[in-house]
Amino acid sequence: ILASAGAVTHDLLESVTTVHLTDVQRVRIAKMAAVVVGIVAIALGILFRELNVSYLVGWAFSVAASANLPALVLSIFWRRSTTQGVVASMVVGTSATLSLIWLSPTIQVDILKEASAVFPLKNPALITIPLSFLTGIVVSLLVRSLGLVAEEPVRRRIGPEILGAGLVFFQRLLLRASLADPRDNEDGCE
Repeated sequence: ILASAGAVTHDLLESVTTVHLTDVQRVRIAKMAAVVVGIVAIALGILFRELNVSYLVGWAFSVAASANLPALVLSIFWRRSTTQGVVASMVVGTSATLSLIWLSPTIQVDILKEASAVFPLKNPALITIPLSFLTGIVVSLLVRSLGLVAEEPVRRRIGPEILGAGLVFFQRLLLRASLADPRDNEDGCE
């Protein structure tokens, strides 16, 4: 709840709408967002009270994997990815997963008591993750072929920083390990 409140206050209001808030306004909006998120969470908990928790966890991972995995993999490892392709991948992955969850037998049959469901799988990740990858690739290639890319490729902006941060971390870790004095161990073992 606190993370959602912070996201609404900082990410949505200040970053997207570029509204500058005082500290008092930030706290007030964060409190209101926490109440709204709490009410929504309670309502969803009541709605899904008969479901096994493993379905809910599976759905959460399905949404996260469909939205984030293709975007991260394409951004880091595919030189021709574009911002438009990554954004399209995230939007399609998220919306397709939520739509197919709604059309799944767990919602349609178990909760809404319909006779059957439009979508046969209980967890849509098998469909939505490849769909998200495909969307990112097609949009990136389409944007490049139409000459609509006026920016550096995503990998040039993101990849080196991520890889560089990882290398710096391991270098520091190895340096600390090599500089460590064996006498610093409390038990006297190396």
